[in-house]
Amino acid sequence: MFDGERVAADERFDAWQDLCDRTLVPTVLDRVGCVTRPESFRAELRAADLGPVQLADLTYGSLRARRTPRLIRAADPERYQFALIRGGEQRYADDMRDVCLGPGDLLLYDSSRPFTAHVPDAGRYRALVTPVR
Repeated sequence: MFDGERVAADERFDAWQDLCDRTLVPTVLDRVGCVTRPESFRAELRAADLGPVQLADLTYGSLRARRTPRLIRAADPERYQFALIRGGEQRYADDMRDVCLGPGDLLLYDSSRPFTAHVPDAGRYRALVTPVR
């Protein structure tokens, strides 16, 4: 579990980056195109390991996440992530699609493929993370 309120405001975004790298897949997080001030960033994660599968609930402030080819070459956990968008709006782009998602939408992504996700204001989603094999 991660509760951003327990982290100093000026360290919160970096702490979220570290947690996402360890818990989901390594990405580059930044605040490009974000509407909220960095010191107002809020985030929370609750996760449960169910054998090789992980279930996670995430709530977070505005951000942009990029899974780059360099990160994939350096460390690819070979996972699929099924995400149910529960709040906010998220734009997701990879080499096959560029979509805008909202509450109730489902997204499947593969850690072996580069992507960019942008959450302009704040987002919430539930993820099921499973090994590819």
